[in-house]
Amino acid sequence: MQLKIKLGHGHTRDCWLHPADNNLCVKTARADKFKYKACKTAEILYFIRHLRFRPSIKDVINDMRREAEVYKIINKFLPGRAAKIYENLIETDKGLGLVCELVKNHDGNISPSLDKYFTSGRDTQKLLTGLNWIAKRMIMRDLFFLDLNRGNFAAKTLSNNKIIIIIIDLKSLNRAGEQSFLHLERIFAPFARIIMYRRLKRLYRNLNLKFSLNKLCRMKFFSNFIVKIRV
Repeated sequence: MQLKIKLGHGHTRDCWLHPADNNLCVKTARADKFKYKACKTAEILYFIRHLRFRPSIKDVINDMRREAEVYKIINKFLPGRAAKIYENLIETDKGLGLVCELVKNHDGNISPSLDKYFTSGRDTQKLLTGLNWIAKRMIMRDLFFLDLNRGNFAAKTLSNNKIIIIIIDLKSLNRAGEQSFLHLERIFAPFARIIMYRRLKRLYRNLNLKFSLNKLCRMKFFSNFIVKIRV
């Protein structure tokens, strides 16, 4: 399958329009990230700085397979609020790809990420109800998404002009990335809550929105100690 129209990119992946279905997209490893091998000294410095080795194409592909498994779990807790992910990876001219739903508004236009929504100058207060809905359920159900940047969510406008928030990147469930210590957030729930609550507040702040869920965060903080949802 040849991928021709790039829709955007993240830290390690490119997002392409599916050539056979404009309601789908295909995520592949970013060619510019993995086209060369870093020297041994650079790899050692990276490990010292991040306490892990630099990700490889194999890591990205494993994350895509894991993300398909995460979707099956999350869709039960947040039905309709995570972009659909198809289980089997496909062969493309850019390497193995993950097929996902391309989130669209009621008028057929592609729903913008929260980052694009914000930078376009639109009124972010219209996002508050939808963001609160999904944030409350993350907190109550211990869905520990630990990478909450604006690019991981889309703002979908319905026919009644209501905006709902759709998660378009699921790979950070129980994973804090480079800034965690010994990956304790994957096991110890209060530690995961510290990370998630802090990053939720930062997401709201980066959208110029008021975070009003502090009471709920305090109520849930010591509700249990072991991360129950494992992938």
